[in-house]
Amino acid sequence: MAEIMGVDCILARNSGSYGSPTWSTVSIARDVSLNMERKAGDTSKRGGGGHASELVGNSDTGVEFEVIYDPTDTQFIALQAAYMAKTVVEFAIANGTIATTGTNYLRAHFQLHKFSRTEPLDDASKVSCMIKVAPNANATPIFVTT
Repeated sequence: MAEIMGVDCILARNSGSYGSPTWSTVSIARDVSLNMERKAGDTSKRGGGGHASELVGNSDTGVEFEVIYDPTDTQFIALQAAYMAKTVVEFAIANGTIATTGTNYLRAHFQLHKFSRTEPLDDASKVSCMIKVAPNANATPIFVTT
């Protein structure tokens, strides 16, 4: 297995349609974390031999990332507008360039839940973002390998 460095991974926003996506790299993104966790339903019962039991339920899928604060950058403008308007946006969280054979990525529609700016004295100003899966007409999220 080949190791993959985070710097080679891609966070991309679809500026096209679902059927004909146009993936635009969010090049101002920094550390990106894809978080997938299933909620649990308690199935414990008195006849369970003294053991608690659970079944997995819905997945709580979200992505946290930082972007450099640049109000002139096209991707920054799109993210800020999507946050303000509560717009559903399709993103891909990829382990490389999407058009490259073998690239694996999560493709899903998200809404921005967090868009918080920091202004540290001795560092670049950044915006901390969190996106979570949103309802949409397409069957997402889905993992894709090109």
